[in-house]
Amino acid sequence: MNHRNLTIRSASGFTLMELMIVIAIVAILTMVSMPQYSSYVVRGKRAAAQQVMLDMSGAIEMYRMDRRQFPAALGNGADELAFTLPPEVAGSYVISYTVNNAAAPPTYLLTATPLAGSSQADDGVLTINNHGIKTPAHKWQ
Repeated sequence: MNHRNLTIRSASGFTLMELMIVIAIVAILTMVSMPQYSSYVVRGKRAAAQQVMLDMSGAIEMYRMDRRQFPAALGNGADELAFTLPPEVAGSYVISYTVNNAAAPPTYLLTATPLAGSSQADDGVLTINNHGIKTPAHKWQ
């Protein structure tokens, strides 16, 4: 046998089949991971809104200790509590404040409502009141 006539084909590059298998694997991994990532983003934005609500609640309580009543509203005017929402919360939630200083004892309620069209739209409303009761409880854990 003449070994000189045998040519050895050197492997260079990938075959089309190998590339298709790699693309299929990447597509499957993407399909599995995207719902988890989306859920993570929703939970992260909810946690940011909850922290802002807790901070606001603390500021409202400090206002009450100083002035013997809850602030009439959130804002920069007289009898109002100055509080600015961080952009990451303002882009996903509207936070409203209702107060009843005429009640005995006075009460307030902070409500975070998700903005329509945001990633939080299906997450539901968060509330906290002057007694520290947070609803829905399962989303505050």
